[in-house]
Formats: sequence, structure tokens, C-alpha cells
Amino acid sequence: MEINVAITPKGKLHSVSLWKHKEGKQLESNQFLKQFNEKKKPTDAFKVGEDIIAVEGAEKASQAVATSAKKGWLMFREVFVKKKDKKDMEEYDDDREHAEEGEHGHEDEEHHDE
Repeated sequence: MEINVAITPKGKLHSVSLWKHKEGKQLESNQFLKQFNEKKKPTDAFKVGEDIIAVEGAEKASQAVATSAKKGWLMFREVFVKKKDKKDMEEYDDDREHAEEGEHGHEDEEHHDE
């Protein structure tokens, strides 16, 4: 299996695409691949059944894509991102996580008011 892991200039995971594989076409579907688009942190699990929804009937291949995407991203960050920039990215990741938690908390409050 050959995959492409696209990284933004700031070191964020942008997208994942498949170049060559022996699995069915569903593995190339936007529905599966868009799970990786700019929303994961390198500390996320990237695990089928946890934060990745597998292609039905291709669970092992789905996990292989997720694992490869995470490894590619981590290698990029380790090799090409300067230490200062890594710290900035970690702070950005933390800020984004807290913002998402706040959004979910706010939604819950609105739901209780209804």
C-alpha cells in the first residue's frame, strides 16, 4: 500500500490519499479519507473504532492507512519542523483542543435549556 500524506507549511496534517493498494475502491472514498483532513493531532489515537471509522469489510486496511498517516506525519514533524515551531504547534494543538471542549460544553448547555 502506498499513501500520500499532505502536510501544511505549518506542519499540520492536511490530507491523506492512496496511490497504490490492493483493496477495494471504498478505501479511496472521500467519506473515509476526509477523516484525516486537518483535524487530527499527532497525539490522537488514529485507531479504527476509536477516532477512525473503518471502511466496512476493510478494517485492517483502514487501520493500515491510519497508522501510515500518523507515522508519516510524526516523521515529517521530527525531521523538518524546528524545535521552536514544534512548541508552537503543540500550543496550537492544546488551544484548539480546549476550544473544541468549550464548544461542546456550550452545546450541552444550550441543549439543557431547550
